[in-house]
Amino acid sequence: MKRMNKKIYLFLVGVLVFMLAVSRLFVLSEKNHECDGEDCPVCAIISVLEKTIAAAVGAIVVAAAFKFVFCAVLSLEKRIEKSGETLVNLKIKLSD
Repeated sequence: MKRMNKKIYLFLVGVLVFMLAVSRLFVLSEKNHECDGEDCPVCAIISVLEKTIAAAVGAIVVAAAFKFVFCAVLSLEKRIEKSGETLVNLKIKLSD
């Protein structure tokens, strides 16, 4: 089941990267178009795509930071569990 989930996640990441790349290519190709004025549909699409790309990049950065912190905490937790240090092992007397 985990293999299937991994394949699905990789496929979805690939689709996301492909969509971002195509969007960015459209923005770059239409950057110097002949603008019709204030209600230019190409300018509206470019604006929406730039906002979408910025939001997607921000979400990717936040997800990567979350993953890094999660892995770091998990690693520290495993290291503490492996050390086997408890108050009894350390022979610490807790007197209140």
